[in-house]
Amino acid sequence: MKIRSSHLRIWVSAIMLVTVLAGFLAFDAALGQTSPINLQATAAYDGYFKYGEWLPVWVQLENSGPDLDVEVQIRIPGSPSTSVYAVETSLPTGSRKRFPIYVLPNNFSHSLVVWVMSDGKELVSQEISVMPEPNITYLLGIVAEERGALALAQSASLPGMKRSIVDVDFPVGDMPERAEGLISFDALVLNDIDTSSLTPEQKTALESWVRQGGRLIIGGGAGALRTVGGLPGSLLPLDPQEQVEVDDLESLSEYAETEAVQVPGPFVAAVGEVNDSAILAGDADLPLVAEKAVGNGFVDYVALDLTISPFNAWTGTTPFWERLLSPTAAYPDWLPPDISARQMMLNQMGYALTNLPSLDLPSIRGLAVVLGIYIVLVGPVNYLLLRWRKRLHWAWVTIPLVTIAFAAGAFSLGYLMRGNDLLLNKISIVEVQPGGVASITNYFGLFSPAQQAYEIEVNDTGLLSPVNPGYDPWGSGSYATGGEVVFIQGQTGRMRGLTVNQWSMQAFMTEGTWTDLGEITSDLSLEDQAITGVVHNNTSQTIKDAVLVIGNQFKRLGDLEPGAEVDVQMDLPELSQPDFGPPLSYRLFE
Repeated sequence: MKIRSSHLRIWVSAIMLVTVLAGFLAFDAALGQTSPINLQATAAYDGYFKYGEWLPVWVQLENSGPDLDVEVQIRIPGSPSTSVYAVETSLPTGSRKRFPIYVLPNNFSHSLVVWVMSDGKELVSQEISVMPEPNITYLLGIVAEERGALALAQSASLPGMKRSIVDVDFPVGDMPERAEGLISFDALVLNDIDTSSLTPEQKTALESWVRQGGRLIIGGGAGALRTVGGLPGSLLPLDPQEQVEVDDLESLSEYAETEAVQVPGPFVAAVGEVNDSAILAGDADLPLVAEKAVGNGFVDYVALDLTISPFNAWTGTTPFWERLLSPTAAYPDWLPPDISARQMMLNQMGYALTNLPSLDLPSIRGLAVVLGIYIVLVGPVNYLLLRWRKRLHWAWVTIPLVTIAFAAGAFSLGYLMRGNDLLLNKISIVEVQPGGVASITNYFGLFSPAQQAYEIEVNDTGLLSPVNPGYDPWGSGSYATGGEVVFIQGQTGRMRGLTVNQWSMQAFMTEGTWTDLGEITSDLSLEDQAITGVVHNNTSQTIKDAVLVIGNQFKRLGDLEPGAEVDVQMDLPELSQPDFGPPLSYRLFE
């Protein structure tokens, strides 16, 4: 009976242990399923983006638990390492926050995962869909209460290489606060929406996008006043002041170069005084289509509502859109259809950053001299010296000693050439637009004397991203592979985990907008095959080694202090004269 009692106690203990373990596992599983954070993430523009361009991802967080400091991450696998785009934020109890994370998805990405992390632990995650498009695609953004007749714009035929038009709807609240978030779009249409909710940052981003070459189309009609109410005045071809009823749209059909509008009216048109703009259809009393050049881009105002009659029943609607979009719609013939201009520039800058004396290869002549000395010492000199001392059997000692000595010398030579300093090389490209706004891209190359991972803080609000040039076996840069590099976005950009190999360089970049740089203006004229006039520096910065470039010719202007001006007298060759010799880029830096 004692043996049976002992076995019974063992079985009871085992059953109790299994029950307790199962309870713990169920408790842990319940904890994993009940996160205090509610995550709702959506990719802007239904996920559409062009290869190599930024895509905003809107994230909304709600905290039903205790106060938390979290980091929202989106990982983009790539070569040579994984890029993680992140935003840090604090979530008090009961709080709700909505903000964008700007990411650079891969060309083959069709889904992204948004992670919410706290103290290195995952709280919650969500998968979102994205839609990559080749760069030759004409991406048309539509911000309107209803699409209506705007859907017909997709059937327009554009000049130059064949380009398909993809139209994307998104609410006005998803307008990004950075111009980089709009770069994928070739054109935007605003029609019958309330723009008064736009923040100053969103307005600045929209204007900067236009100045960089975007086309903004504003619809009129009954909702014109609320459509233009929140837009910067510098973008408006005209300021709608009254609504009139129009029966005759002959000037509109003449502009579209198609048959007359047969749709019965009247049509509501919102008109006003034209502001430094060209009237494309109509006249000064009734401007139906007005266009204003803003920087490198254009803003078109159509006095009629673009979603309703006559555009929903007029056979000339498609030709109308072709005429409106065509002037800037031809895809550049120098740009591949699946590579952005940003990527083309980035691929070259990676190598330009490595142009440092610390990264130069040793002289071939010097290496040949050192190798020759080594051969002479380890061979004839060593043999003759040992023979003179009658100690030839010492060769097994002297040869390794000479080899070690030269190895140490080579290491010392490399140390002296590449040094022990941490170096940062920087190249900035500033594209100044009329109105004092400039887009600025900073490229950084970090040279490290030892293999190490760095955490870097950049006093810049621009978007941080890696610079990974294409493979080049002759390049002097050596890019660390594996691991993750975290790019934290905010008022001050930060990076974690930037690993640099020994005596090598790792590159990264920032992209942003400079809103108060000022302008560089000129008053130039062509007289007797010569450019004459004045160039003014109305910026707050000193421009060093300024150069005036016209075609393949240039003239050095020297340094221009803020507020300074310089007279220009530049002779031009005959246009029929053949252009021989080195390229302009080479002659500029001779």
